[in-house]
Amino acid sequence: ENNYFAYADLYKTFVDMGAKWIFHQGAQVRSDKNTAFCQLKLYLNSKLGWDTSLKEEDLVNEFFDGYFGVASTSMRRYFDEIYDTLEAFNGGVGKLNRNCFKYEDLTRWLGYCEQALLDIEPLKQTDKVRYQTIKKNIECEMLSPRYLLIRLYKEYKGEEIVGVDSIKDLFIDDFIHWLTNKRP
Repeated sequence: ENNYFAYADLYKTFVDMGAKWIFHQGAQVRSDKNTAFCQLKLYLNSKLGWDTSLKEEDLVNEFFDGYFGVASTSMRRYFDEIYDTLEAFNGGVGKLNRNCFKYEDLTRWLGYCEQALLDIEPLKQTDKVRYQTIKKNIECEMLSPRYLLIRLYKEYKGEEIVGVDSIKDLFIDDFIHWLTNKRP
């Protein structure tokens, strides 16, 4: 759900009602293979659960700076546009259709991710571990717009799809590469 900026009010309401403990059932991290948006929800819940006076916007900026490092500006732009798109379309519940996910938006979002990859390039020389971590985070975020371009516009990496099976195989290769950091 598109509820990133609802947590502070939620927790403040609980505190105002006298709650001493909160058992939050939400996004769970089951591995290190989650998107930044899932991690962001956990981060907001963790921080705001302890201190309801914190500002969500500050926490989101802090999260992006930590999770994407020098690529945080590009990736925050990506997040903000996806958030706004889903918020405008049916209050945060997007459907896999061209009305919600416009071609121009999907390609622009991939462009933000590609810029983010360029942003972190200097880390390859100075901090290889950090570079690999952030690169993997960015590549994960690229999977959704790529999938939507395949599903809705029959396009993959800027090329029109001719054979769907081969494109599915390429997408699966991208996913496996992200998951394992190795090409199958």
